[in-house]
Order: sequence, then C-alpha cells, then structure tokens
Amino acid sequence: MPLSPEGLVLNTLYGRSTNQEMMNGTEHTDIDVDDYVFLRPTQSESVMLQFGDLFVIRGNEFVGMY
Repeated sequence: MPLSPEGLVLNTLYGRSTNQEMMNGTEHTDIDVDDYVFLRPTQSESVMLQFGDLFVIRGNEFVGMY
C-alpha cells in the first residue's frame, strides 16, 4: 500500500503485482520526477527467490552479485 507521499492510490485497472506497483495521483499530489515513493510491504522477501541473480550497485559502482 502506498504510504508516502500522501495522495497516491493503487491502480485498479492493472491490479497488484509482487514485484512492481502502478500508482496514481492527481495534480495535487506532492510528487515530482526522481522523488521516492514508500510502500508498506504486504508480502515477505521470499518472492525474491523466484528471480535471477541480484546485482548490488552502490552509487555508480557494481559491488557484488548474489
């Protein structure tokens, strides 16, 4: 569920997904390009095991793969 910024709502047309989320707001929602959106997770991290290798990037530098 969207937590911050206030005013975002889940998109009912595309529905929920375990690895991505489409949200909507209005012109009154206090958000801009490159802003962060915070979600309250509803599923554990176990879903990550269904994907391939994870690449860790810190800044612009590759630091590892898991």
